[in-house]
Amino acid sequence: MIDTHLQCLQPLTRLSAATVVDMGCGAGSMVRRLAALGARAIGVEPDPNRLAQARRQRVVKRERYVEAPLDRLPLENASADLTLFLFSLRPLDAEHQLRALAEAQRVLKPGGRLHVVEALAEGPYFQVLRLIEDQAESRQSTLRTLAAIPAQGLRPVMSVRYQHLEFYADYDEFRLRMIATQPARLRAFETRDSIIRTAFEAQGEVVSGGVKLAQPVRMFHFAKPEVLQ
Repeated sequence: MIDTHLQCLQPLTRLSAATVVDMGCGAGSMVRRLAALGARAIGVEPDPNRLAQARRQRVVKRERYVEAPLDRLPLENASADLTLFLFSLRPLDAEHQLRALAEAQRVLKPGGRLHVVEALAEGPYFQVLRLIEDQAESRQSTLRTLAAIPAQGLRPVMSVRYQHLEFYADYDEFRLRMIATQPARLRAFETRDSIIRTAFEAQGEVVSGGVKLAQPVRMFHFAKPEVLQ
């Protein structure tokens, strides 16, 4: 849930009146929450279909959306106070991850912050997802990339593990949402639907209003030096 990520982010940096770039914003949920908190929120998304979803939502305040690759941002140098990757770095290959991180650093003001949240290759949600799309190696590779960021000149401020929760009304909603974000996943459901359903029922925890799946994540928070070397 977005609230969990914001609870970890807010003590680390100012959001009100800050210029925040959400890298790979998807349908814009975080962008709208940041705008509601007073940030000048910019959502960058390379997928035009996902961006169209974001633009169809009600405008909260000062958010705006840009269609662009994450490794070629149409933003000026030193124009942002915070750049954010929320589960959006892992889908890139290793080369494009490094380029996207370099772009995120380029647009940061001196003293600006880079905040990255990525899922770990463990937990109930992962155990179900791996039957649809096995992300084990790409998740581990992304963590190795993030561990090397200090060599690029950013100062580590904090790294912490916490629990992210995904909620679904039922298995049918889970299936729909999985396919909506990645249409190629339809093939997995067509061939292994009963196996995926069984895993969902075994791994999910029934709660009021539906089912929750826990996903451990790790957050990395970095600062750009106030004075560039």
